[in-house]
Amino acid sequence: MPESPYSSPIGRLPRTPQLFLSCVGIQQKKGHNGFDELRRYIKSGGELCKELAVIMHERAELEASYAKGMQKLSVKLLKASKETMGTVNQAWQMVGAEMEQEGEVHKNLSSSLADDVVKPLRNLIETQHKIRKGVEGMVDKTTRNVHEWRTAESKSKKTCYGNQKDNEKIQDMMLEARLGRGKTLTDKETIKMEKQRRKAEEAVQKGDLDYYTCCIKAERARLEWETAIYKGSNCFQTLEEERLQSLHDLILKYQTHTKDAAPKLVACVATLEEPITACDVEKDIQTVIAAKGTGENLPEQLLPDFYPEDMNNIMNRERRKESLEKFVNMLRSDLERERRGKQGVENLAKALQETPTFGGEDSQQDVNDKLQHMKAMLAYLEAARYKVQCSLDELNNRPRMTHPLAKHIEVHRDKTGASVSILKVPPWVRGNSVDTSPVSGSPAGSPNWNDRGTADGTSVQPDSDFEIDSIILEKQKIKSRNSTLETTVSVAKSEHSVRGGIVGSPPILLPRCFMQPFRYPSLMIIADEFSSQGSDRDYQSAVTGDDVLDSIKSNDEAHYARPLPSIPTGGRCKALYDYEANMYDELTIRTGDIINIHEKQPDGWWVGELEGVVGIFPATYVEEID
Repeated sequence: MPESPYSSPIGRLPRTPQLFLSCVGIQQKKGHNGFDELRRYIKSGGELCKELAVIMHERAELEASYAKGMQKLSVKLLKASKETMGTVNQAWQMVGAEMEQEGEVHKNLSSSLADDVVKPLRNLIETQHKIRKGVEGMVDKTTRNVHEWRTAESKSKKTCYGNQKDNEKIQDMMLEARLGRGKTLTDKETIKMEKQRRKAEEAVQKGDLDYYTCCIKAERARLEWETAIYKGSNCFQTLEEERLQSLHDLILKYQTHTKDAAPKLVACVATLEEPITACDVEKDIQTVIAAKGTGENLPEQLLPDFYPEDMNNIMNRERRKESLEKFVNMLRSDLERERRGKQGVENLAKALQETPTFGGEDSQQDVNDKLQHMKAMLAYLEAARYKVQCSLDELNNRPRMTHPLAKHIEVHRDKTGASVSILKVPPWVRGNSVDTSPVSGSPAGSPNWNDRGTADGTSVQPDSDFEIDSIILEKQKIKSRNSTLETTVSVAKSEHSVRGGIVGSPPILLPRCFMQPFRYPSLMIIADEFSSQGSDRDYQSAVTGDDVLDSIKSNDEAHYARPLPSIPTGGRCKALYDYEANMYDELTIRTGDIINIHEKQPDGWWVGELEGVVGIFPATYVEEID
């Protein structure tokens, strides 16, 4: 099996809790500078090892004239390790001080140092140099790929905008000719202009597709570059740990040989015991993290900015609307395709977690990387669709919808005046946890209401992958509560009958299962893919059955619940206890409230109307009066 460019022949060491990339600025600074700084740091460690190898070699050669050459080596060693940090490097600085005190050593010390210190150190330098060059080559390759696609994206964007402008000019000329405002055209000129119009429209369609394709490929190239950066950073962390550990081991060997050289050296060599004992590779890593860290990584995605989105761009209203709708449909199609792919990768990830022997560590890492890519692409497509949908809403004089990614989108204009939209991907998009529960079916933390209890109403299940639920129910509690539903309801009613209508402690409410399709059609709320969970009053209200059907047909509009008109009821009831609504479709009732009953459900929840608002409430909290 070929050796991985990120594997080390020295072996893997225990990993630190924090990624090394967060300690030296990798990807924390804009552009490629973060990795360049990490590269310089690792290179400086290699240079230090080279200096140490040369120094120890000279130390062995100058053993015969120890007193004369020791001062020179001490100065070089102190200079080489002066700019470094950490307990291991401090120990090497103490070696330089110890060299100044030594006067004379036995001749056999030369061969011992050459075999046990110099040779392993040179092997370490050569091995780490090859690995470091392989990592740098991969990062440089992905960097060039990103630059090439960014250049192609910029070029296609310019062409796309030019085609749109040309098309608008021809369309306006055709319109003026038909209205008789301008020069009267002959049949031949009219046919010629019609050909130009068709050609311009084809150019617009091709330009839009090319630009969108370049945007997608540029983003994928950026994700590959980002993965190479992360892998390279982790590899550099392993190399640094191995380097420090090897230097620690070598200094121990050095101490042993110098101790055995002569009793005269014991007093000098003893000065090395304290700094060597204090050597802590993990502590050194944390020291570098504290000194070089630059904060959390925040990737930036360059979103596509289509010509019709910018209302400052001259364009016919109907064509603008048609183009925006086309882009919305295109993005929606890509979103669905990406979601299906993500679901497949999640299933594979669960299989790898549940069956460790199914794939190795590299396979699991590849699956996790692919899942992170898909999450990033979903955020990219979601943000792009949200932008286009907002432009379409503005064109149709509809209120701007909300979206969890909206506040992470920055828009500015470049030198040409064209809009540039950047999505700063929030950390919650890149969550790494995968929920392996068979009930869930999606990663933990994803917006998926899997259960709904028998005592707290129903809920809206958002279409968007980034709608964050306001309440996450505990599945095991729901299961145990559902099993005791009938007993609790009967006990509550018995207690109420004993009280004889006197207000006392409210009965205990138990969760009920969420129903699909909607259990209460009169309370159903339509949620667009980009609509956020609205205010309590929005969801406390309801829509009529006809409005629900119209809402389902109009997916591009955000719908909210509103009060129902008065309809015949099935009686009235009086509230015995105060009940505070926990969900958007529930009623908040107070003791003494008179509620019109619309429907009685067998699960212990009734549908009723109070002060023009329709919702559900627990039957054990009320008594019927007529």
